[in-house]
Amino acid sequence: MTGTRFDLEVQPVLPKVLARLEELANDLVYSWNRPIRTLFAHLDRDLWHACGHNLKIFLRRVAQDKLEAAANNLVYLQDYRSVLSDYDTYSAGRRCNRNGLPPITLPRRLSWRNGSNGSASVGPRCVCSSSTNPNRASGRESNSGSAPLFI
Repeated sequence: MTGTRFDLEVQPVLPKVLARLEELANDLVYSWNRPIRTLFAHLDRDLWHACGHNLKIFLRRVAQDKLEAAANNLVYLQDYRSVLSDYDTYSAGRRCNRNGLPPITLPRRLSWRNGSNGSASVGPRCVCSSSTNPNRASGRESNSGSAPLFI
């Protein structure tokens, strides 16, 4: 029989108790946070390696029964809650600075030295404005008032 061949991808449904796995997969914090990666790897180690440690692909391919088993595994749930607690603490710090305002995000810049070898150095950039450091605007530098923001 001839006809058109269609590929279907059936995505598993995350159990309610594990719903935030998708949130973890969508945040790049997993790339430097080993406990988050371990949480996913414990669901299905072979699939974890087959997906190249890509959390989004992993969540599309993991078997529904593995998710259900993890949702009923008390040890896994304890690890899951611990990872979420750390993630929430980290995320809260990213959302606002000590003044309760969103953090300033500016791109890093290269600073060139006029040294004899003409080498370049990359370092933190100090963002000082009258709102972040009132002494900067008046030309006085001191340790009083707000500290400069380094990014």
